[in-house]
Amino acid sequence: MKTQSGISLFEFMICLLLMSASLLGIDMLHVTSVQAARATLYFNTAMQQTDVMINRMLLSRCENMTDIFNQWNDENKALLPRGRGAIAGTYPDYIVSVFWGGEKVVECTLNHPGANGCVRQHVRII
Repeated sequence: MKTQSGISLFEFMICLLLMSASLLGIDMLHVTSVQAARATLYFNTAMQQTDVMINRMLLSRCENMTDIFNQWNDENKALLPRGRGAIAGTYPDYIVSVFWGGEKVVECTLNHPGANGCVRQHVRII
């Protein structure tokens, strides 16, 4: 009887299938981690932008806010995808919000990180 050495084509195909499935799984993990890192970047940038606006409001004592607000919103558009900011409230209590992503959110009730999200902070000018 003749003995066979090496692997058959069928065994090779099974090995190739297992390797390609594991490589696809590793690739999906990489894609997921990149998406999470991008969402974290957007959230941190939005938090910084709310801090920037709060500092500008404190320094200007809420005088000439139209120019400051427009400049801040231009920065939001440049730093975040579809970024925009909003200020709500009356003197001395204000809520500064930053929105980004594809969703059109009218009000930010909670900080919401992600590809589409919002950040809000309360400020009291005294």
